[in-house]
Amino acid sequence: MMSETEFFTKVIEKYSDINHDPIKTELLKNNAIRELMDIHSNNGKHGFIQIAMPILLSLFQDECFDPFEASCSKDSEQLSPEEKKTLKQILKQVN
Repeated sequence: MMSETEFFTKVIEKYSDINHDPIKTELLKNNAIRELMDIHSNNGKHGFIQIAMPILLSLFQDECFDPFEASCSKDSEQLSPEEKKTLKQILKQVN
């Protein structure tokens, strides 16, 4: 069974090799979605498909989507004073 990392590596390597050929790009997109569904049906990981599908679709639109950007990332200037305090405490623990 193919791991999630192997799946993305395979798709990206193939995508790099097609040189913006629209027919090959469409075939790769369709095959990648089919393979994603196969992986999902074999291991039942719903979280992976929810992250992988937007990444795949955005890759084929030449604007790769970062699934963590919207939900996990925040500009430090936009943090509340309490969030900044908590962040500093966490960073001190890491060092």
